[in-house]
Amino acid sequence: MAKPAGYLGLILLLCTGLRAQDSLAHWQEKAWQYADPPVPDSLAFYYLRIAGYHRSADELEGFLYAYWDWQAALFDDSPAALELLDTAAQRIWRKPATPAEAEALLWLEVNRGYHRFQLGRVTAAVEAYERALHLYQAHRFTDFEALDYLYLPLGAHYTRLGDNEKARTLYEQAISSQSEQAAPGTLAGLYNNLGLTYWNEGRQDEAIEAYRKGWSLPGLPQEQSGLLYLSAGRSYRAMGQEGTAAAFAEKALRTLQPLQQSEAPPEGLNDYLSGAYLLQGQLMSSGGKDEAALKALHKARSFAQSARRTEYHRSVAKVNLAIGDALLKARQPAPALQAYHAALCSLFPELPEEKPTALPDSTRLYGENTIYEALAGKAEALADLYRQTSDESCLMLAYRCHQLASQAEQELRRWLLYESSQINLIAQSRARIGHAIGLARELYERTQDEQYLLQGWAFAEQLKSAVLADAVRRHRQVGKEARAIQRLRKQVAYFERQLLLRPSHKNRLSWLTERDALKEKLRAAYERSGQSAVMEEHRSFQPRRYTAKEGSAVIEYYVGDSAVEVFLDSFKRFLISYRINKFISFCDSSK
Repeated sequence: MAKPAGYLGLILLLCTGLRAQDSLAHWQEKAWQYADPPVPDSLAFYYLRIAGYHRSADELEGFLYAYWDWQAALFDDSPAALELLDTAAQRIWRKPATPAEAEALLWLEVNRGYHRFQLGRVTAAVEAYERALHLYQAHRFTDFEALDYLYLPLGAHYTRLGDNEKARTLYEQAISSQSEQAAPGTLAGLYNNLGLTYWNEGRQDEAIEAYRKGWSLPGLPQEQSGLLYLSAGRSYRAMGQEGTAAAFAEKALRTLQPLQQSEAPPEGLNDYLSGAYLLQGQLMSSGGKDEAALKALHKARSFAQSARRTEYHRSVAKVNLAIGDALLKARQPAPALQAYHAALCSLFPELPEEKPTALPDSTRLYGENTIYEALAGKAEALADLYRQTSDESCLMLAYRCHQLASQAEQELRRWLLYESSQINLIAQSRARIGHAIGLARELYERTQDEQYLLQGWAFAEQLKSAVLADAVRRHRQVGKEARAIQRLRKQVAYFERQLLLRPSHKNRLSWLTERDALKEKLRAAYERSGQSAVMEEHRSFQPRRYTAKEGSAVIEYYVGDSAVEVFLDSFKRFLISYRINKFISFCDSSK
């Protein structure tokens, strides 16, 4: 497809000599003729004349709509469409003087936001949508469908970049100002998205209240009801109310399943069904219904793959992770290992799928909780395999999984800024670190290599040092500057996840550009606040031998679920570990 860019420089030459209104009508008719299917060269020829006519007559509205119509004809070619809209924005010669001119500029910015997002320029898309929002709030155009074209996409981008508070404010504003004229399905989407901002922060009661308002709307489309029931079920599960969560999962499925038979299934149906089956499978597994749970989870994976049209997506990884958890609970470590590996392969496309013992490179870890959970699950599956087979290679590989999981956890902790998320991660970490120390102990007993004791000590120290670093960070980060730093960190995290998860994506260059620009802003924000970016990295505890004075010793302890691990490093250079409930000590036999 030929690009119209070569014609753009001619516009100034075409701004003179336009004499008659019938010429404009002729050009418009010819432009529409060449719009479907699009003939780029002919479109450029006629739309440049249309835009030139309006420019010469000082008609900003017509000028902007000429470029908007031109990009609409090339809508599926986002680079070409965005180039046209950007050109129009650059050539605006004055501010809008009437509401009609402001509305034309609003449409220009909305579509700039859309195409920028399609090209991976998320923060730039937000900027365009925010300009559109400002225009809309200033004029309240009655024929503009603000919820669908403005509030929902902008709120989704805020949530995507981790700014739940800003998204929530936008959704609440939209609900209060648009509820009377909004379609029930669109309004329900706002309530669902509002609830998700609370769910992300662990505020489940407020999330459920938002969902309840959504499903109480009269005339609600069936798919929106199913989505709201699913979202409520997730919140009830997060609250530990599994019976209520199971009832909502079943209600969601009863609502959504009949829609599969419709001639035109609703957009997003496969995604909703995947989520409902995932929730149902997780709850069945918790209730000991292993066979039924796996059946539901495999359905969830099939729908996730259909919805995303790829194996390499976080949604698919989440389902594979749940399958691994269910298999591990059912004491099937070998297939569980395969499932956890499949989850990692969805997040690291370069991993060989046929080799379940393969692990991601430590330099490619990024802030994504599914990575941490899959590595922890893989370690447990390998440890169970070792107990079944006595194959020491499983023990060594499980130990390596825990090391990588610790690194992945550090990466994740950098971006978890809400207290509820931090608490949840600490709870997960405590159980995993207890298992990791147990593996380090067992490897020491088999090899007598003191480095395993040092690593066990490091595992014990990891969580304490992270909690301390978080406390220091929260104490030092207050006020407007702190919120700006938090927002920038989340935005950097989004682009880093995209780059690592989709190394061959067509938007890679845009993602790199946006990430680097955000990192520069983050560095400047740290400098303005007087903070050190290094402090924010939560550097892991590095195992080393302490130097104790004569007559003294260094003691470290870790309280796990089933034991208290105590490490003693004495002046005589003996490193000893005790397990309180079993009182097992190990060190050089000459101590």
